[in-house]
Amino acid sequence: MASKIRRRRRQVTIPGIPASVGIQNEYARSIRRLIKQMEKAALKFVLEKYKLFRASEMVTNDAPVDFDNRRLQQLVDAIKARFGRYISEWEAEELDAIASKFIGKIDKQTKAGLMANLKKAGIVIDFHISALHQPLLEEMVASNVNLIKSIAPKYFDKLTNVVIDSALKGRDMASIFQHIKDLNKVTERRAELIAIDQTNKATQALNVMQTKDIGIKKGIWIHIPGEKSSRKTHIAMNGKTFDLDEGLYDEDVGRNVLPGELPYCRCDFRPDITELLANEQ
Repeated sequence: MASKIRRRRRQVTIPGIPASVGIQNEYARSIRRLIKQMEKAALKFVLEKYKLFRASEMVTNDAPVDFDNRRLQQLVDAIKARFGRYISEWEAEELDAIASKFIGKIDKQTKAGLMANLKKAGIVIDFHISALHQPLLEEMVASNVNLIKSIAPKYFDKLTNVVIDSALKGRDMASIFQHIKDLNKVTERRAELIAIDQTNKATQALNVMQTKDIGIKKGIWIHIPGEKSSRKTHIAMNGKTFDLDEGLYDEDVGRNVLPGELPYCRCDFRPDITELLANEQ
């Protein structure tokens, strides 16, 4: 009796879900608005206090004639006392609202994109959210709140250093003003970096979760080059099939990773619907 030849099914995939530039830009604007409010209050307060400090220290154009460390410490302490709330709480409710809105939009976008791609492939399926879905949303909201909160302590540490350095070097008002404005530009850039990284991260994490929720187990890694460079390990991963529960091994970090998981990773994946199609037949 001739043995039956078992043909391997052709692998079928659907497009991945790219990060939304619109959601990313909106999130960056929201964070930047909070930063600018903080910077505006800090600039006004610091310049007023520094002007009084210069007058009390009889400052020349080059350096203070009679420098008193105690007065400088009083200036630093005044800054910390005035802006301590930014470091400890920084509009906790508003931060939570911004992060929740951001994650909620990505959740809807990834689900709508996945269902649309399945429909184009001829699959209409009821979407059932798993028990792990809501905890993941809450985890991502909390992570983003903490990221935004981390901006304030770093900003005021650097601002304090600007004040101390300016006092020691006898900088005039125009000079310290410019140094603070330069610091503000760097801090505002942080808003864009957070938005880029977290939009990629949240999009892929939710896409993986939602894809698994409908019974898809595997995906094909799609490498997307970074703005300036790409991880060699991720270039090598391009086109490889992986288990959505496990990811692929990245030797640079010594563990398995998923698309979008590492900082500023823009990689995506194509869900493998081969088994889903077989079950539909």
